[in-house]
Amino acid sequence: MTDEDLIERLLYTGEGITLDYKRQGYITDGVDPIPKSELLKDILAFCNTWRSEPAYILIGVDNKDQSIFPVDRHPDDSRLQELINTKTNRPIVFSYRPVTYRNQSLGLYTIEVQERPIFAKKKFGNVDQNAVYVRRGSSTTIADPEQIAKMGAIDAQRMAAGNPQLSIDMFRLDDQSTLNNGFQFEYKHLLLEDYPDYKAPAHGYVMNQSVMNNRQFYRELAVHEQEKTGAFGFRVRVANKGNAPANSVRVHLGFEPAGTLRLVSETAELPSTEFNLTVPNVINPAHAHFDVQEDFDRTTAVFNFGKIHAGEEVLSSDVFLITPPADLTSILVRVHADELSVPISYSIPVAVTAHAHRLGFSELRSIAQC
Repeated sequence: MTDEDLIERLLYTGEGITLDYKRQGYITDGVDPIPKSELLKDILAFCNTWRSEPAYILIGVDNKDQSIFPVDRHPDDSRLQELINTKTNRPIVFSYRPVTYRNQSLGLYTIEVQERPIFAKKKFGNVDQNAVYVRRGSSTTIADPEQIAKMGAIDAQRMAAGNPQLSIDMFRLDDQSTLNNGFQFEYKHLLLEDYPDYKAPAHGYVMNQSVMNNRQFYRELAVHEQEKTGAFGFRVRVANKGNAPANSVRVHLGFEPAGTLRLVSETAELPSTEFNLTVPNVINPAHAHFDVQEDFDRTTAVFNFGKIHAGEEVLSSDVFLITPPADLTSILVRVHADELSVPISYSIPVAVTAHAHRLGFSELRSIAQC
């Protein structure tokens, strides 16, 4: 699901126990704890409310008519983590990121499903010590002792039913070797130029009909060569070795910095000099496809594996890193599931060596004649 699709769904859903709109962002700076405590209270309320899917706080949307108020300043996620998780009895799994909707910048908090109850260890602003905040409809209240007891009972029942145990494996497409311990990739990075239109040569007194010529041929061939020389292919395998299913399993692969990196599920096909309409390949529905999230300094591939039964393993579709930058030193892996109180997080070391080479038109024509 793209950011546009997600925001469209959140605007359609309306506020409730899994969603809140904020016209303006939270105050997270300054010495006064009272305004900063509002974010803590709202996140605690979402954490303690029973739900089976992530909760969201959408910044830049009016809660009355859902009109858009673009966000011009975004808080740093690492500082938000420090603000929230230094005050609670256990770590809270949440994140903040900028999102783009209809060419306008919004902010999105995502609060994962996690173990409850969660509360502040000390009073902070308007958040009371040991108070268990919950959502009731679109408002925030304090849970009574009976509700708190039910939280523990529900979580205990879920634990007694069994636990999933997820393992993640990344492996190369060419030789199936594992990438979990890191990988090296050396390639020739082709620098492309502005290439002319393709024109078929004349044959005697008869000229090829220009309408049948693929004028984009040289440009398409250049992209094909760039991807062929600068592509690293792999897949992701998720196995559930536990004794209970894992629901809503999502794997995030973060590449930082993004640089020239592109993520695709298939490389460009060898183009033809004749104009033709090609039918795109159909992704195997048995394999989890992925969405790409582009941020200023990070590219993230998000795989939605859905439900993985005990003893089952699921494969992703093919993934190709296209022209990764030399300063890409690691892949950040984060695994989410409804049953995980804290996501599985680790990094895979990467060593990339890119040799720049300008692909001139004469060389490109030589390639075309082969």
